[in-house]
Amino acid sequence: MDLVIRVVERIRSRLLRRVLSAVVAKLAEALESPVRRLMRDVGSGLALRLSRIAASWGNRQAVTWTQNVGFVRYLAVMHLNAVGPP
Repeated sequence: MDLVIRVVERIRSRLLRRVLSAVVAKLAEALESPVRRLMRDVGSGLALRLSRIAASWGNRQAVTWTQNVGFVRYLAVMHLNAVGPP
């Protein structure tokens, strides 16, 4: 991969592009922090459910909760504290 970065400015081969994309995606996933992964896997879903409930009760601002990174992180960490590490 390092050689490709040094030698090639634009990847023309579809196969090479696909292989490199897969490698980069796996590296990105491996380097992702546990909290960030939990935010994606758990926190976002919890925020969506809570915002729908609050919106059904008349809270107009609740629809923005799913985009609030702090709220999603809070829910993920609370979930982690309640059930333990994955």
